[in-house]
Amino acid sequence: MKKQIKPITAVLLLLALTCAIPHAFAAQDSAVNPLIAQRLTALRTVCDAVRKEHLAMDGKSLAAFEQAEAVLNETPGTDKAAVAVIRTAQALLCTVEVTSAYGLTETLDNLYPFDNTLFCDRFAYPYTYENESERDADRETYTELYYHFRDDGTLDWVLTHTTDSNPQPWECYIVLGSRVLHRQSGDLPFAFGYSVYDAVTERFTSLISAYETYERGGYPGLEEAMDACHVGDRRGDLDGDGRLTIKDATQLQRCLAELEAFPSRDRVEGFDYRIDYTGNRPLYLSDVNRNGVRDIGDVTAIQRTLAEWEI
Repeated sequence: MKKQIKPITAVLLLLALTCAIPHAFAAQDSAVNPLIAQRLTALRTVCDAVRKEHLAMDGKSLAAFEQAEAVLNETPGTDKAAVAVIRTAQALLCTVEVTSAYGLTETLDNLYPFDNTLFCDRFAYPYTYENESERDADRETYTELYYHFRDDGTLDWVLTHTTDSNPQPWECYIVLGSRVLHRQSGDLPFAFGYSVYDAVTERFTSLISAYETYERGGYPGLEEAMDACHVGDRRGDLDGDGRLTIKDATQLQRCLAELEAFPSRDRVEGFDYRIDYTGNRPLYLSDVNRNGVRDIGDVTAIQRTLAEWEI
């Protein structure tokens, strides 16, 4: 029989997360990057809170919960191993359902948001804003999308995404390599919401700045990570399946021959973020060669790209 007790709120979790890392884990996590250590601490705090509140759960959920606890008690020797622990524990905790004193059943990740704004407060925001008043904007989510490691398993950089609830009323776009990012420009604390956490400096930088570093030889694998995480839209991806394939080249040929209409997603409205904040300069995803027009040259550009991938 399930024990009915009062529910703990996400607010209590956020308060608990502001406390120091328990001594037993402080030394254990000292070998890993602070960002990863903080994530481990958050998940362990979730487990501790559930235990202290004696939240009711069925046998299947209890088994998953105890397995997550066991995983989190491991001592990861490298950043890569620590991230594996985080992913395993979080996947297990997301399957756990608990029952409140009101008889409501909730998933644990809904009761305790794993990807929450605390990480923005402790990491991204202090490194972004000098004026504290600028940190008062409402935050929605913070998510670590992709971890890049060095050969020895130490963390190199992390691709992250943050959103807020106060976007500006104008739209813009930016082209970063093969990706087109477009949305309202009020995403905080970084333009378009994406950033890169540098494990060496322990600081965040906007994806725009990080990509410029990538073009100079830094942040290896960044563009591949952007493709894998579907950051923005892929140039030339007319059918919207997230990939560049021969189907896109065929569809573009049909559109150019007026056998079918260009899809609405092909036209990206707004201004070019790199130029200015005035005027609407629409961009076309199908303009792969960036010459300003949609023509057979774009079909050829897609075919050449696909041929290079096959080599």
